[in-house]
Amino acid sequence: MIKKSLLISWRGLSEVWHQKKLMVFLISYPLLFMLIFGSAFGGAGSPITVDVAMVMPEDGSTDIVMDMFIGVFDDMDGINLKTYSNTGESNLTQSSKLIEDEDVVMVIFLPDTFMNYDGSKVEIEVYYDEAADQSELSIGTGIASGVIEEFSSNMFEQSLAVIEESGMLSAEDVQIIESISSPIEAEFVAVSPDEERDLKYIDFLVPGLVAMSMLWTGVTGASTSLVEDRVKGVRRRILSTPAPRSSIILGDMLSQLAIVSLQIFILLLVARYIYGLNIVGSYMLTALIIMIGSLSMIGIGILISNFAKTAEEASQMGLLINFPMMFLAGIFFPLSAGWMQSISKLFPLTYINDALRGVMIRGYGISEVSTELIVSIGFAALVLGLGIVMLNRSEAA
Repeated sequence: MIKKSLLISWRGLSEVWHQKKLMVFLISYPLLFMLIFGSAFGGAGSPITVDVAMVMPEDGSTDIVMDMFIGVFDDMDGINLKTYSNTGESNLTQSSKLIEDEDVVMVIFLPDTFMNYDGSKVEIEVYYDEAADQSELSIGTGIASGVIEEFSSNMFEQSLAVIEESGMLSAEDVQIIESISSPIEAEFVAVSPDEERDLKYIDFLVPGLVAMSMLWTGVTGASTSLVEDRVKGVRRRILSTPAPRSSIILGDMLSQLAIVSLQIFILLLVARYIYGLNIVGSYMLTALIIMIGSLSMIGIGILISNFAKTAEEASQMGLLINFPMMFLAGIFFPLSAGWMQSISKLFPLTYINDALRGVMIRGYGISEVSTELIVSIGFAALVLGLGIVMLNRSEAA
């Protein structure tokens, strides 16, 4: 039985091999997505750099505190600082010109001094380009607000220390003032699945691309291939051979599984050696999840082939299933809590994607993705079993 299944599987692979255009598509498909998404989202881990303009005081003079403030921004990763003289125009007018002419995302106007001895607050005006790329804008405003807040806090602590040393306030008074000025203190600690390395966006992206390859090639590839065999009479000729039906179906599944595996192998190879992908968890467990996920998608394809009369119909039915599943399974974008997240639990790709991300990014073991594996295996068994039964009945009719 195994030998006959392998022969039938080889027939399917040979047929694909002789269709040169199809072969080019199958190989270029994962490569294209990998290159597009990897390059677009900084696959090599290069940070987004935001152009920021800093306008000096009108008289052009600075003090030691102001120089420190400028230095903090100048040394900040992700910020490309450009300094400009104050033209004397309104801040809004000058910032508009700088945003338009110098292509900066944000403009910071420095005050005349950072050391006000009259007790008044130092005010810093920050203007930003509302039409800028949202990722750049988010990074720029986040860094600016963080630096200003931290700098302000440091200035307060230093001023308070000077006052305490002068004897104007007791230690108890200083403690009360500190507790009032900063009633809540939070410490932000970045938690990485692997302390030896920094996660890059490509590490989050690749599991989604792998899931997408399973989805499109498994569902569409299996359904159109089976329908084409039926339409061309290939299926009838194979059924006339002594090979049992189980061997024929197993052979078809193996050939589709081999094609999906080849695509994913190419995708992972490119991600690893061009964009520096690191898989934290077990390679064997990753391969197992990919195999289970691929079989689930192939099972859906077999089901579709029972209802489609032509390859075009099978392709259209596949699209109706693939597009909702691709977006609602959260393979690229996390779904916020609500009805969409509830619906996503109905799709097998959700569990496959969660298991892949858990193993590849967080280094989860089999026990930690056991729920996802059980659901995926159960779904694969259900759709494959149902699809095979329906296929046998249609062929016997």
